[in-house]
Amino acid sequence: MSECKGMENRSKKSRRKWLLPSVCAVLVSCAIGVGVWVTASPVPESIVISGGIQQYASSAYLAVSAPVGQSIGFDAAWFDRALGGGEVAAITVTDLPAVSEGRLMLGHSEVSVGQTILREALSFLSFAPNEGVRESSFGFVPADATLTCGYAVTCQLRVTDTVNCCPTGTKSVMAVSVHETLDLSGALTARDPEGDTLVFEICNYPANGTVFLDQNTGAFVYTPKDGYTGEDSFTWRVQDENGAFAPEATVNITVRPLGEQAVFDDMQGMANHTHALRVSEKGLLSGEKMGGKHYFHPQKGLTRAAFVAILLQAAEIQAPDAENTGFADNDEILPPMRGAVRYAREQGWIEDEERFRPNDVITRAEAAQIAARVLSLSAPKYSETVSDFDTIPIDVADAVYAIYEGGYISTSADGALLPMGELTRGDAAVFFAKVLDVKEQKH
Repeated sequence: MSECKGMENRSKKSRRKWLLPSVCAVLVSCAIGVGVWVTASPVPESIVISGGIQQYASSAYLAVSAPVGQSIGFDAAWFDRALGGGEVAAITVTDLPAVSEGRLMLGHSEVSVGQTILREALSFLSFAPNEGVRESSFGFVPADATLTCGYAVTCQLRVTDTVNCCPTGTKSVMAVSVHETLDLSGALTARDPEGDTLVFEICNYPANGTVFLDQNTGAFVYTPKDGYTGEDSFTWRVQDENGAFAPEATVNITVRPLGEQAVFDDMQGMANHTHALRVSEKGLLSGEKMGGKHYFHPQKGLTRAAFVAILLQAAEIQAPDAENTGFADNDEILPPMRGAVRYAREQGWIEDEERFRPNDVITRAEAAQIAARVLSLSAPKYSETVSDFDTIPIDVADAVYAIYEGGYISTSADGALLPMGELTRGDAAVFFAKVLDVKEQKH
């Protein structure tokens, strides 16, 4: 089997165990022209190791595909990877493809129901589809080295028009942080060369918390264990609908202790609550206390001048004090912010226009354009992973995608980036918290 570019080294041993219910929910192989899909089948109780395994099997799926005119081949390493990384000693075939669809072969002989195929012979297993057949399936039960049986799975056999390639654009998240007792929300991202639907999976779960992942969107929620502070992480990967998968990536998490100000009362249950606490603790963007309660006002817009001043502070860029920014509306800029605005203008980070409009609420696109310059970020111009990709102005597309793929902004519930929408204080909290995390990681 030839392999997709960027596939994980075959010699790299997986940390998952295929007979444990804690393995990935979606298991796949990444060979060129060979995609993987796993589907669980109802099986007799005598075959099932445990209820946990049966529950796992009900959500798992496996498939393999090859281009028209080719047989679909297997080998022992393919079964190991597809079933989560443990070593498969043998499989017992429980269901065969329909005769009208093709033949499951072991060398030159047809396979029969109930036949056990040992590991050494798995490389001789293949499916020869009949002409015009696009899909079929067969079922089997895997066994480990002790010949202990696992759960029964159904392997979908698919014939494609072209070689299927792996998703791209996955990346390890170097640093994200959350406060103890609060949830961390985020999104895993990837692109598929053919535009195939993507499925995300957790490979190794965090040791000091739990993570819930939406396999269809990549959205995740991490919750630290009660009382835990320190480092944590989880690994993930993504496959396309035909089974080709990208290498694993890692999300590294820092769980921080709560400070004296435990919560913002107007952000209870909000995903960006922990980010608001982070920037407030750093003195970047504060709330206010009224009637014994703390408020952050997350829906309120952030001004252009405030964004520039806070961004430079978060990025640890020292701007000299200045009285005159050179803009015609200099008097409208608060004196403590003038140095940052002038310095940003001199560096070419903000447009050299007559007026700066310091008290206008900054748009998400404007914030992205300034931040991409300040932080030296870049990304592909176009991405169809967001629902409104065709509405993003060309002159800011590079910056918007750079900020999005860097994790500084996220999409709305319907997957839109909303570039011309206002950057709210809640959005800004996520933005600046990410800047802090990246700077901290570099130190």
